[in-house]
Amino acid sequence: MGFQTGNILEPSCGVGNFFGMLPEEMQGSKLYGVELDSITGRIAKQLYPQANITIAGFQTTDRRDFYDLAVGNVPFGQYSVHDRAYNKLNFNIHNYFFAKSLDQVRPGGVVAFVTSRYTMDSKDSTVRRYLAQRAELLGAGKTFEMVAAAMESKRLGLCQKSLFVVPNHLTEQWASEFLRLYPSANILVTTKKDFESHNRKKFCARIATGDYDAVIIGHSQFERIPISRERQERLLREQINEITDGIAEVEASGGERFTVKQLERTKKSLEARLEKLQAEGRNPGLTDLFLKQARKVLQAPEKGSVLEKLKQEPPERKPAAPKKREPER
Repeated sequence: MGFQTGNILEPSCGVGNFFGMLPEEMQGSKLYGVELDSITGRIAKQLYPQANITIAGFQTTDRRDFYDLAVGNVPFGQYSVHDRAYNKLNFNIHNYFFAKSLDQVRPGGVVAFVTSRYTMDSKDSTVRRYLAQRAELLGAGKTFEMVAAAMESKRLGLCQKSLFVVPNHLTEQWASEFLRLYPSANILVTTKKDFESHNRKKFCARIATGDYDAVIIGHSQFERIPISRERQERLLREQINEITDGIAEVEASGGERFTVKQLERTKKSLEARLEKLQAEGRNPGLTDLFLKQARKVLQAPEKGSVLEKLKQEPPERKPAAPKKREPER
């Protein structure tokens, strides 16, 4: 799942069985355990002196966004834990350990717990909603599934070049997994420098002209890529038409000349943008898009048309110059 070394938490560690079963590549990690039972906790300290074992209830600890991995077999039962930060959620002990452990893990970290099917099948969906709003299910083979779909589509002639949009911290991991499945694939992975203002055009040109099977970029980089030229043109034309109708409406109703002038300036600016866009032209050559954690990228556009915003937020009018008084005779 991408984790190798870091801070590992076992929130109900017992005698530390999970610490003893760590894979060899994780041996350099810093281990942290929490155990309520004093006898069991002392045994864990003797078995794993290199670990930081806290003998207390999980509710007494709080290291939010500190751990890279939380692992273990959490307790279960129809009773709750008194923790001020979570009391209002009314979770039983099993769901409480899931929720708090997730909050203790840093963004991009992993929580891997032994649990029953009732975690996902329970009639009460409260904990599922809590987890879904803060994390994404891993281990379902979705990376390989998306990579295979892209490469098979290219093999069948259904697409030419696929764009993968993944969380920023996972771009290199995705590249590694991609090449693990298709070692001979030609892929392009972005870096922060690629989307700096002075490098952005050059990088987009590489995407358009390079013979790549796939391009992998982060969420924040994807947000800097403008929408297609065709869609931009359509949106600009719609705004221009809307303002043209607005001008006619204001003139027909005998509205202020100042409002008409303001709308005409806005229309002229939009027409200039449209003309420039038509002169540029752009085609990055990407034919398929794959989004990882799409809910973080796809956000509802702001409501309200250009004309409505102009009506709601009219600029301040300049005060009329005072009229010079006629000299008294």
